[in-house]
Formats: sequence, structure tokens, C-alpha cells
Amino acid sequence: MILKLGIEFETEQDVYDIYDSYACVVGFSIRRNKGHKGDKDGSRKWLDRVFCYFCEGIRGNDKRDDNSTHVLASPCKRIFLRSERSINPAQAVAAELADSFGIAPRASVGLMAKRVGGLDNLGFILEDYNNYLRTRQTNEMKSGDTGGLLEYLQRMQYEDLNFSYAIQVDLDDLITNIFWADGRMKLDYEYFGDVVCFDTT
Repeated sequence: MILKLGIEFETEQDVYDIYDSYACVVGFSIRRNKGHKGDKDGSRKWLDRVFCYFCEGIRGNDKRDDNSTHVLASPCKRIFLRSERSINPAQAVAAELADSFGIAPRASVGLMAKRVGGLDNLGFILEDYNNYLRTRQTNEMKSGDTGGLLEYLQRMQYEDLNFSYAIQVDLDDLITNIFWADGRMKLDYEYFGDVVCFDTT
């Protein structure tokens, strides 16, 4: 489809797919940007949505250049564009199986690439593999350990008026940091000025 003014689409995903296909042919990657939702019929549908070049707003290497200039990907490198990379269902199963047996991500990706004739035919890179496993593990925790922790924090806040907590999430709404303090902790901090942190990385 040739993009032009006046074309109408059924869904936001349809727009994204068409623009993504165009971007791949030209040699750049895209991402979803800002937009607005409305309660027209209670469905919270998109009223408008902006799609842009993935590096839009990022200045080039030369800081004296007022314009952000970026080189388009060559035909042989377009498969590595961010919006073109994905892990298919079969690869996802293989990744989960390898992870359950303790196989390192780099070794697992290397084996998967060898089976399809090289990294160029794999469809994703090591970073995508690691992100997939991280997202899967976090989603599992939402209904497991994390869900139990959130219930505990809410219960403690109800039982202790001095109890407070805060949760930090990333762009994908995945939990990155949790902070909590009860009345005794706050009093101890006033005396000793110290904090206990748990780093799981």
C-alpha cells in the first residue's frame, strides 16, 4: 500500500503494521509515540496516535549539528532494525526450555542461529532474547511472589498509619524498584540515618 493523506484504518495496529512495512523498505525503524484516548463509548479507544522514527529527537554524533541526522540501514542490515526484530512462538519455547536447563543466553542464541544458517536468519539479537526472558519472568511474578508482596504492603499500610511504600516501574510497566518503611523504621532512621537495601542483580 502506498501511504497518502486520507487513508483510513480499522485499528491502531493496522496503522503501525503498514508504516512499519514502509519503514523497513526505506531502511529505518519506528516506534509508538504520544497519543490520546477518549471515552466515546466507554471503550477508551485511541483518538489519535503518533508513530515516529525510532531515534526521533536524538541528536547525531556531531553536537554542533542543529539537525538530528541518521543514516538509513542498508538492505542487508534492515533485518536488524528494532521494529523488525521479533521472537516467534517456536523460538520462545526453545528460549524458555534452554533457560529452565540453565543454558546461558549467549550459548542458546548461538545454537539457534546455527540451526537456521546464521544470525542473519534468526530474526532477533541477544538483547531481544534477554528482554524476552526478563519480561516473561516478571509477568510470572505478578501473579506469584510480587502479587503476594503487593498484598502484604497494602495490608501493612492499612494496619500501620505510619507505613508507606512506593513502587517504581519501567516503560513497559514492569516493576524495577520497591521501597517501604513502617513507623519503627522511620523512627530508627531519625536516630541512626541508615537504610537497608536489597540488590537482586
